[in-house]
Amino acid sequence: MQIDLSNEEATTLREILQERVTELDREINNTDSRRYKGALRETERQVERILGAVSVAIERRDTGPVTWEPRDDVDDAELGHS
Repeated sequence: MQIDLSNEEATTLREILQERVTELDREINNTDSRRYKGALRETERQVERILGAVSVAIERRDTGPVTWEPRDDVDDAELGHS
């Protein structure tokens, strides 16, 4: 899958993803259910991976559209996550 976005669209997507990570973190901290907390953490990790990839794509862009193609062989460290 490949997604082509304008720079403005990519920046908006990054902001939306950052807000979602914050919301997920808040929800994780406010839940007592281990099962639900685990599911939220997995969702948070996925959103953070996408956020990292979008951020890298924005930083590497020239003047054209931002293109992001998800890859399974990229680990979190390459995306700026530990």
